[in-house]
Amino acid sequence: MDFEIVVISAVAKDLATDESLKSFIEISEKVGIRIVVCESAMNHFGVKKSDYHPSIETTPDGFAYMFGLQESGYKTISL
Repeated sequence: MDFEIVVISAVAKDLATDESLKSFIEISEKVGIRIVVCESAMNHFGVKKSDYHPSIETTPDGFAYMFGLQESGYKTISL
């Protein structure tokens, strides 16, 4: 099963600045969970790609990315 986390909110900043999330990111990488951050959220919160762990990917528009996942048959949950 493929599992992805798409970040569209203030968590975009937290993933870059909150050291307590580092272990979560590393565990996610080890078990194959893909983390994708919305570049619009990054811009809004003043975060650059270089601020993230190397395993974190970005997408220009998190909502469009999620809609694409849904069209590809992925099930989604929004929190």
